[in-house]
Amino acid sequence: MIAEAAIILALLALLRKDLRSELALLEDDEIDLDEWESEATRLLARYGAAAMLAGLDTDELTPEQERLVANQVREQLPYLDKFAQEMRDSDRAAWNDDWANRAALYAGSITPIYWEGVAAIKPDQLYVFAGPDGNESCDDCQRFKTEPHTLRWFIDNDFLPTNGCALTCGGWRCEHYPAPFNP
Repeated sequence: MIAEAAIILALLALLRKDLRSELALLEDDEIDLDEWESEATRLLARYGAAAMLAGLDTDELTPEQERLVANQVREQLPYLDKFAQEMRDSDRAAWNDDWANRAALYAGSITPIYWEGVAAIKPDQLYVFAGPDGNESCDDCQRFKTEPHTLRWFIDNDFLPTNGCALTCGGWRCEHYPAPFNP
C-alpha cells in the first residue's frame, strides 16, 4: 500500500474506533446525547487537524489551513444534528446496532482534508486510483486507475474517492485511493 494512503487509513481507523467508543458510552447511559454530539464534533475537529498536518507533513497549521479544517467540520454538523435527532426520537430501549456503523461513517469526512494537505505540498505530482475494487467499482473508478491527474484536479472535480463524491459509484462502495502515478 502507498505510504500516503496508509497514513489516512490509519487515522480513519482510529477515528472510527473513537466514534464507536463514544457511542458505546451513550448506549450504556454513561453520557447523554448532547455530550455524545459534542464529543463527536470535537473528535472530527481533532482528527481533521491531524489529517491536515499529516497531509502537509508539518507540525503547525496556518490560519487558512485551520479555517479549512473548521469549515470541513462545520459541514458535518447538520448531519450529526440529524443523526442525534433520529436517536433522540427513537425508542432507546430498542438500541439500533446500525448506529455504530453510521457513526463510523463520519470518520470519512477527514479524508478530503488530508488530501488537501498532500495536494498543497505536491501540486505537480500525478495520481491514479489504486486499491481493491471493493463492493462496487464504477466506470469512473476504472478510468482513473489508468488516467493520471493531479490531486488538485481530483479535488476540484469532486472525484476524490470519498463518500458522496461525484464518482458514478458515489465513493461509497469502492476502496480506491490516490496513488502516485509512475509511468
